[in-house]
Amino acid sequence: MENTANNSYSHPEFDILLSEIENQKCFDCGNSPTSWASVNNSIYLCMDCAGIHRGFGVNISYIRSNLIDKWNETQISFLKVGGNKRLRDLLNMYEIPKSTRVDVIYNSKLINYHRNQIKNDITNGGQLIMPNIEDCLEPFEPKIQSQNKSFYSVGSNGDFNDDRNKNNVGYFSYFGSVLTNAYEKSKEVAYNVKDKVKDMDIGTKIKQTGTKTFEVLKDTSIVVKEKGGKTVEVLRDTTSKVVDKSIRVGVRK
Repeated sequence: MENTANNSYSHPEFDILLSEIENQKCFDCGNSPTSWASVNNSIYLCMDCAGIHRGFGVNISYIRSNLIDKWNETQISFLKVGGNKRLRDLLNMYEIPKSTRVDVIYNSKLINYHRNQIKNDITNGGQLIMPNIEDCLEPFEPKIQSQNKSFYSVGSNGDFNDDRNKNNVGYFSYFGSVLTNAYEKSKEVAYNVKDKVKDMDIGTKIKQTGTKTFEVLKDTSIVVKEKGGKTVEVLRDTTSKVVDKSIRVGVRK
């Protein structure tokens, strides 16, 4: 991705920030050029990886476009004190394997420390205690956002709050998050239905039911046959008795 001063970015600071080599390639995949950024993680991402981050929720990864969305000074300050190199150095310090799943990384105590330390650096809040190496990848308890919030932006205190100022919201970021979450939910429901159908073993049950029905019909036909035979015998005996009785009456006359 060429980062010449062409005024194509949504904020002039990106001409400087994206001139750094580390920020020109997606932090997660390391291949694609960057056109998006995770504000609270202070890193740059490609479109595909940004789509994955939207599914994490805004307090885990608050995604905005470098080209489309409007940025305020507070949001830009997160990227000015951070950048891909800073987070990469932190992961290397803790010797986090590159094969570690991204959802594990960004929901971990280590990255939560990173987000809070970035915020402290902006607000002069001081140095935080770093997590232990042994449990750095354990999940932390994220702050749950209210379900009725439509748009999010970074407030002056660095928190990710509801903001209905249309000049400062990321339309594409929000709707992308909604679609990603809907897709994941539908996929989860589909897998659950598939597992339940598999556990039911419908084919075997139908076969068993059919076999039982056949056995019942077979037994019923045998009973009918037996009863039919007995009925014939009864009729035969009755007929014989009637004939005998008629003969006797005729003889008497």
